[in-house]
Amino acid sequence: MIPKGKVPEAGMEYVRKLRDVKYYETIFDILARQYEVAKLDEAKEGALIQVVDPAIPPERRSFPKRGLIVIGATAFGFLFGVFMALFQAGFRRLKDDPEATAKLHLLRRAFSLKRQRSACTPTERNL
Repeated sequence: MIPKGKVPEAGMEYVRKLRDVKYYETIFDILARQYEVAKLDEAKEGALIQVVDPAIPPERRSFPKRGLIVIGATAFGFLFGVFMALFQAGFRRLKDDPEATAKLHLLRRAFSLKRQRSACTPTERNL
């Protein structure tokens, strides 16, 4: 309850609050309309990406030919394995032969001397 002396002040406060409510209702209505218009515009534009022609899978593959790749890799692996086995057997045979072992030792030493020569002085190289 409002006392009799404060009725005009309460009336003014009521009018101010009513004015604020009407102001915010108007702003809400304007924003709601703009939101609806924006939704309609977005619906009208549609997707940015359009499918011109749907994808059709090919009847047969053109590249790479997996069968040839598998056959080639298998043949290469087999030949590489046979070559490695022959190389290891020959190397073992060289190690068993004393004359070949001496030659192999000289060959290793020749390769190791080339690396050591770069660290030597020019007079040591002539020796």
